[in-house]
Amino acid sequence: MFSRKIMATENHQNYHIAVKAFIRDGDKLLICKDAFFEDESVPEWDLPGGRINKEEFLINFEDILKREINEEIGDIKYKNNGAAVIFRHRRPEQRELKADGKPIINILMIGFDLEYLGGDIKISDEHTEYKWLPIEELSDAEKYFKGGWIDGISKYLEYLKNNKSRIIY
Repeated sequence: MFSRKIMATENHQNYHIAVKAFIRDGDKLLICKDAFFEDESVPEWDLPGGRINKEEFLINFEDILKREINEEIGDIKYKNNGAAVIFRHRRPEQRELKADGKPIINILMIGFDLEYLGGDIKISDEHTEYKWLPIEELSDAEKYFKGGWIDGISKYLEYLKNNKSRIIY
């Protein structure tokens, strides 16, 4: 008989997993202003997509991404070029109803490279507006994004620079 030492989970980090869409229309990228951060002095922009739901564990990422796109910007047409970047982001949990002391959550994001092919963009209540940002303006990502998003945008620019040859993580 042997015994196996079980590692305590207190040293492990818990992550939510999210899929995000880097939707390009030529030399522009679709970004959406996050409705949860209404302080105009510090606007936070986002990309369409979101966390994987509990019941979606066995669903492939492309189908989850399609659900998220439909929920957040409507039934648009696009070509999915596959996963482009993997990055981490940390933020307060917006779904908490407490007035203060919102827990900080860790999110591992898988960013997909999509080419916009058409359709009307209709943003959900998760965003207040959207715009097509010239990709060259992403070099100043801090103007639009915070935290782990800056790393994700930087990795996406590297992905494009490397002719989309491999996933950047």
